[in-house]
Amino acid sequence: MSLSPHSNVMFQIAEKDISLIQKYIKIPSYQDLSFLNNGTYSIQSIHCAFFIDCSLSAKRHHHEMLQHIYRIVSPPVLTSNHIIHAFYIQPTDNKVPIIYRVYQNVQQFIYELQRIKYYDVSPLPSFYELVKVIVSGMSEIFYSLQVCVHLLIFYEECISSSNLGVLLPLLEVCGKQGVTFLFTITSYNQSIEYAEFFWNGLSQLKTTISIKSTDEYGVTTIRTEKVNPFIPISFRPPLLTKQDLSLIPLDILHLYPLDLEETETIEGLIVSIEPKYFLNDQCFEFYSRPLWYHVQPTVLVKNKYPFARGGIRNAYHGINKLTKKKIVLKDFIEPTFTSLVKYLHSLELNCAVEELASEFNQVNTSFKRINFIPTYLFVECDQCLIGKSVLSYDELMMVCKKQVYFVEPELNGEFVKFNDNDYWVNSEMYSATAQAFSHWTYFRTARRLIVVDLQGVVNKEKNEYILTDPAVHHESLSKYFFSSTNLGQNGIAHFFESHECNSVCKQLKIGKYIPGYDKNSEPIYSEYVTMFPKRSK
Repeated sequence: MSLSPHSNVMFQIAEKDISLIQKYIKIPSYQDLSFLNNGTYSIQSIHCAFFIDCSLSAKRHHHEMLQHIYRIVSPPVLTSNHIIHAFYIQPTDNKVPIIYRVYQNVQQFIYELQRIKYYDVSPLPSFYELVKVIVSGMSEIFYSLQVCVHLLIFYEECISSSNLGVLLPLLEVCGKQGVTFLFTITSYNQSIEYAEFFWNGLSQLKTTISIKSTDEYGVTTIRTEKVNPFIPISFRPPLLTKQDLSLIPLDILHLYPLDLEETETIEGLIVSIEPKYFLNDQCFEFYSRPLWYHVQPTVLVKNKYPFARGGIRNAYHGINKLTKKKIVLKDFIEPTFTSLVKYLHSLELNCAVEELASEFNQVNTSFKRINFIPTYLFVECDQCLIGKSVLSYDELMMVCKKQVYFVEPELNGEFVKFNDNDYWVNSEMYSATAQAFSHWTYFRTARRLIVVDLQGVVNKEKNEYILTDPAVHHESLSKYFFSSTNLGQNGIAHFFESHECNSVCKQLKIGKYIPGYDKNSEPIYSEYVTMFPKRSK
């Protein structure tokens, strides 16, 4: 898509959104965004307008919409005294249910936006009607200044194949008046197919405008350029959690119409790694990857909104409808194109750590046991497509077309973090066993890796730690690469910089860490490994 200068300026408003643009929306290239650094354009020279959906269909997206607008109007993108224009879709005596208001500063706009109300609007205006209202009032309201209009629309009836065509006569007016529309598609209420239809339709709607330019010798030339004033973007701010809700002022809490206990039913496959893979110590080598995955059809019920959020994941309450057991589902906060690979790397990491903990408990008989809660993957898909219990990596990639989650049992008790994946160690609730376990994993795997970021609960009755979400630093960054927590040799060195051997380390006779140690081609089946019990086949 060719971007005109005023179209480029509009991307400056949404630059914080660019990293969140979904895969079905064009991602601006480096050339498209080069203007951000050269100081040629100023966002202060354009008007900013919002077309805000106040129909009942937008009610549940209140929080997401506000967060999106905050990022746009907050300094340094806009100054506090920037004039804001707002068009609200709500009941009115006019033929088209739209009310226009102007705000002299950002604070005034935000104050009213926080107290917005939602209505039963019928009939809902079409996309053509929305654009027509803006264009018809352009000369009166905006005085032919460049203007960016954010359309935050949450009902699918807005776009149809019939009204895409009638937009063409309006495009010339938009182009001449320097209007650019950033149309916001939410990822919550619209399908990928719908978004692709929208993008394909609008990307073909271009108009020709004449641009005058004068060179250094005073010679004026007129050139024509095809522009498309419609630039679709997608916003997906972090989902609202109970933690977030507690931070909202009480006087406006009722304006957030979100039921945090709202659930949804999802069908798919529980995915686990073939257990035999971990019976061979080659599973710790950088080149090793599972070849087969066990799959089992199941149905889960999960809360739509997470109850907590960590550094890289959301956590949701759920129930396995087949076993009736409570579970916790987790997904990555930032979706990526390698999402399934990312989940599979993390699954392999968790399973490897479970095996190491099992061995550690066989040699650590005098102190607390360490156990990691079992973790599986849930791949949302059409179960009818699956007719076998074991899938290869390629087969699993083929059936995974939707969301992926980690699934684990619910963990009850006071949550404690004992160390992280860098230098930090919990000195207030220090655990000699946890620190020794991290140390032990490094030598058990013949210096291939170390398990860190130990966190979970203490079960005093069973004299054990029940841990979750570990991190692993491997000598090779390619191992568990997409788990996002492997810091390689640097991560290993950081652990030992802050580690002091304790009574557990000494009783287990764990070796000393030697900085810069070169093991050359030392096999993982070293003499050191024979000190520990063999795993049963």
